[in-house]
Amino acid sequence: LGITLSPMYVGVAARGMGLAMKRVEEPEIVRQLSLYLPRRSPTPAVSAFAEFLKDYLTRHQLTKSGQRRRSA
Repeated sequence: LGITLSPMYVGVAARGMGLAMKRVEEPEIVRQLSLYLPRRSPTPAVSAFAEFLKDYLTRHQLTKSGQRRRSA
């Protein structure tokens, strides 16, 4: 018997093994993400994905209080 902290995407595997997943409400855990691109000119697919990711993260960014910022 035990517990562990894990990202939300682990929930799919956890349910398959009969484990329960509970969201940690306090303290809120926040990660910084970095996007690394090649020095050379990226392919159109890489550029499109990078733009999608930047837009998505901007829309879903949390405020300092931990509340989701409303998307415009």
